[in-house]
Amino acid sequence: MQARPAAQPSATLLSAVGNNAEWCAAFCRASGVTGSRRGAVWCADGPAPELYPELVTLRPGVSAAEVASLAPLPGSAVKDSFQDTANPTASKGAT
Repeated sequence: MQARPAAQPSATLLSAVGNNAEWCAAFCRASGVTGSRRGAVWCADGPAPELYPELVTLRPGVSAAEVASLAPLPGSAVKDSFQDTANPTASKGAT
């Protein structure tokens, strides 16, 4: 599935998405799970704590193939921060 073209996100939205990814990273680290930014995503290196994603998109238009190639486990939870339909298995919206 092709990623849909997206409008340029505002600086405020990009900041909020980045802060949310940092929160997920901090919670994972506190639970013993490392992770890192990898291009357009933040990704845990293993299973995230319950109710936390293993992967967070950091910009719109990340393809399903890119998500699948970076996800640490089959069926990894993905937080699709931009409600991008290119990732049909992703949870929708930044929380």
